Amino acid sequence: MEALENHGIDGLEITVLDDPRKEDRRRADRRELVYISGRVGKGTAFGAVVGAAGLGVIGVIAAVAGAPAAVIVAFVLLGAGLGAAVGAFWGVERGVGMSEDWEKTFEEPAAATKPMRIGVYTNGDAETTRARHVLERHRPLDIQDQTTGSGT
Repeated sequence: MEALENHGIDGLEITVLDDPRKEDRRRADRRELVYISGRVGKGTAFGAVVGAAGLGVIGVIAAVAGAPAAVIVAFVLLGAGLGAAVGAFWGVERGVGMSEDWEKTFEEPAAATKPMRIGVYTNGDAETTRARHVLERHRPLDIQDQTTGSGT
């Protein structure tokens, strides 16, 4: 689902067609939390390093211009804090799908041997071709084209 969204397919056009188990959400919630927490952690660490380096350079320039050495430390800490906040947001924003069925990708199918079916509803040939290419790169068991009439 993420791959499709990252290639311009609207999240509202993607759905999980199989109905996963509904009785026990704890395992699915745990997998989702671990996934999102990992994205937040990586984004925070990356953002803190980039922010500290970026504002650290500004601090060094200020120190060379005559400001006290504590200015470097202040700029590095400010950069790390701001960078961490932006990095955490960026990690979540890039990692969480916009499809209403995104959370279903963390649930186990009713039969573990049965693959999950994803439906993609597109509005034009270009989107259909793009979705097909994205899906083919993820080695699906099968891709089926089903078109519906406009009703007119």
